[in-house]
Amino acid sequence: MKTLFLTTTSLLILAPVSAALATGSTTFLAQTGTQTADIVQENANFGQVGTKLMPFTQNNGGGAIGGNVIHIVQSNSGPDSAFNTVNGIQSGTTNLANVNQAGNTGSVIIQQSGTNNGHIAGYTHTIEQKQTADHNHVELYEIGNDNDFSISQEGGTLNTLVANQIGNTNKISTSQVGDHLSIIANQVGPSDLNQASITQVNTQHELTLTQDDGGGHIANSNQMGIHNTAFIVQHGSSQTVFNTQSGGGLDTTGNTATFTQTGYGNTANNKQSGFSGKATFTQGGSNNTATLTDQIGTGNIALLVQSDEHNTVTLIQDGILNNASSMQSGSYQVAVLSQYGSNNLIIGTQSGGGTTMALGNTATVTQGTAAAPSSNNVANYSQSGSGHVLVIRQ
Repeated sequence: MKTLFLTTTSLLILAPVSAALATGSTTFLAQTGTQTADIVQENANFGQVGTKLMPFTQNNGGGAIGGNVIHIVQSNSGPDSAFNTVNGIQSGTTNLANVNQAGNTGSVIIQQSGTNNGHIAGYTHTIEQKQTADHNHVELYEIGNDNDFSISQEGGTLNTLVANQIGNTNKISTSQVGDHLSIIANQVGPSDLNQASITQVNTQHELTLTQDDGGGHIANSNQMGIHNTAFIVQHGSSQTVFNTQSGGGLDTTGNTATFTQTGYGNTANNKQSGFSGKATFTQGGSNNTATLTDQIGTGNIALLVQSDEHNTVTLIQDGILNNASSMQSGSYQVAVLSQYGSNNLIIGTQSGGGTTMALGNTATVTQGTAAAPSSNNVANYSQSGSGHVLVIRQ
């Protein structure tokens, strides 16, 4: 076991600090001011940079002075590399971090407070856990504005990622490849204009994303494979979510997408391909748009719920044995529901109404086309109130 202590308080930029360490090495780092640290643990097993009880620190007190930089490498190309950990805290402005970790059962926990914190130019990701690594874990905690973080877990199984950002105009980008992977991302208030970009590849992944408080948040998620789940919650105004699930399943456990948006002027877009997909949209407020396109395959289910006024829902299902339900409550709602194929079912309701001067709700249902006729489809639609328009084409 080797232990290296690095402690600096100078306001000058230090020359990079490098240590090539053996199995079971530990580095403790405490820096105050504008500092640079370069820590390398080669052939690392049970390597540590900071611990939960004593994390590495780079602090500048949150003032105008900033620019702390840390670059950590825990490398090992052998099959037995495992249990490498990084625990650290950065505070202030324009702090940069890069962690490159190899091996199984690795852990990275980074806390940042301040503004304009993120990744180092020239490196693809802020935190990167290499290929074939299993049971790895990443936790990111950020408080402040204009922070930008990128996290990659490149392979293996049962890897997990937790990211929390509090503040405005923050960005997070995550990528996972492997099986049985999990991402939990929270961008919470007071917060506005946050962005999240999520990619998961292969099978049986879970994504939970919450964007809370203010408005103008954007969520992009892409799950490629089978048996994946996406659960996205947005609170506030003018939120946008784009979700793609490609691959689907071959049995009763396809991909699942659940979106909840409350407020005004929200937009939800979802694409699913494969078998037995499930999509649920719930929007509260006015001027919302829900678009579910390319739900392609067999046995897909869509549930779309909107309340208040001037909302729009658009649905396209292509295949057989698909089921769509649309429920809109309020006035001036629009539903455009299309199913191409056979043995499909649409159930829709619109409650509320217009005035003597304006139309109420409008619903257009299409099952099959002249060019591609279908059979054994069922459409069951009800409207309550006044001034409605309903068109069903089969």
